[in-house]
Amino acid sequence: MTLAGRLVFDEYRRFRRRIDGVVGNVHVLSLLAPDVPLQTAVLDAATVVTADKHAPYRPAAHVADIVDRATHVRAFASALVPKHVDTYRERIVEEGLSAEFVLTDEVVELLVASHADALRESLATGSVEMRRVDEALPFGLVVADTPDGAEMGMVLYADSSARAFVGNDTPDAIAWAWETVTDVWDRGEPISFEVD
Repeated sequence: MTLAGRLVFDEYRRFRRRIDGVVGNVHVLSLLAPDVPLQTAVLDAATVVTADKHAPYRPAAHVADIVDRATHVRAFASALVPKHVDTYRERIVEEGLSAEFVLTDEVVELLVASHADALRESLATGSVEMRRVDEALPFGLVVADTPDGAEMGMVLYADSSARAFVGNDTPDAIAWAWETVTDVWDRGEPISFEVD
């Protein structure tokens, strides 16, 4: 095969994988509006998990798995998941995880009202930064550094519950996730808490 032929074939295979990722996950993509700035790279070789009647917490459990292995995370949350609060508190307070969180106002209010102890303990480590935003992404997003490399995880919500998780560790997916969460981080206002 010629160099030109190999390059065309490689590009075709990449295109085919990404199309397969989209077509194979239409049920997950249907949870998002058509104008969501998602890239096909996020679905290429992704781990996709959906909630069902018998296992409604599967998407949240996959995010917790990423956090369990992380050394640093930057995350956006538009919903408060108690399992995530517990996992983050344990990893930050007991195991030295550093974290940057961007939260909606509603999540901030719930965090202070319902998880003040976990918030206080986490902030006391000095390894947590938080920002708030008015405008929410239509999904939760975490980008994590782990001993095995970077990973991203996205949680999609519908009917007030986590409906799907999309995780990926490919360079293009990580780049999209990092750019997305950093854009929200840069627009956020730094916050500090007075927790009784």
